Amino acid sequence: GATLGATLGATLGATLGATLGAEGDANIFYFPVRDDTYGNVVLGGANIAVAFNDKPETMAVFDWMGSVAAAEARIAAQGGGYTSPNGGVDASIYPSDIDVTIAETLLNADGFGFDASDDMPSEVNQEFWKSGTDYVSGAIDVDVFLATVDAQWGDG
Repeated sequence: GATLGATLGATLGATLGATLGAEGDANIFYFPVRDDTYGNVVLGGANIAVAFNDKPETMAVFDWMGSVAAAEARIAAQGGGYTSPNGGVDASIYPSDIDVTIAETLLNADGFGFDASDDMPSEVNQEFWKSGTDYVSGAIDVDVFLATVDAQWGDG
């Protein structure tokens, strides 16, 4: 998803001197599908908030959290790496070209699916991100990356 794209973009750009974009070393793209039934699909992760009551003040917080104003405040404060699913947010307010591309890709998608990390046990997910970053930066090769992540699954 968006965070992976921003992390990948920052890692490739800053660490490896890679260029981003359609003619570059890396780019953002829709997930390939078996047929056109699903259209353009984005994979990613998300945070979900749950209300345990329906008090007016609780609902007011939820209303604000889903607003354009809240999304724009977070984008400005975070300085990249966050993408709002709110269709009212103007993509031009994102701080970098890669963030704009991720936002436009998300907002123009026909569907959204959660990536595999949402189904991984915590220790596997943590190792996947750590070793994945090490692999992308060139600190380890693909065989070490795969073996290290696989070892976190245990015998299960």
